[in-house]
Amino acid sequence: MGGYIFVLFQLIMRKMVCPQCKVGAFFVMNGQGERLPVYISDKGEIVPKDGTSSLEGYDQDTVYCLCCSWRGTPKRLVKY
Repeated sequence: MGGYIFVLFQLIMRKMVCPQCKVGAFFVMNGQGERLPVYISDKGEIVPKDGTSSLEGYDQDTVYCLCCSWRGTPKRLVKY
């Protein structure tokens, strides 16, 4: 049941998009170079795409767009 609520929450919540390509798919990286797919809420919060994943150990100061070469802080994203 918790998984269904999380999916509904994702569908309802507005997301921030890339200022370059206007897509809302991002990832963050950790010190080992591992990528974690995320999206950014309209409040600027970084949220893992997989509800069971943790942001612990990942650099949350820089997000990378999955669709183009843009990278930057979540504050530079635009509202959808």
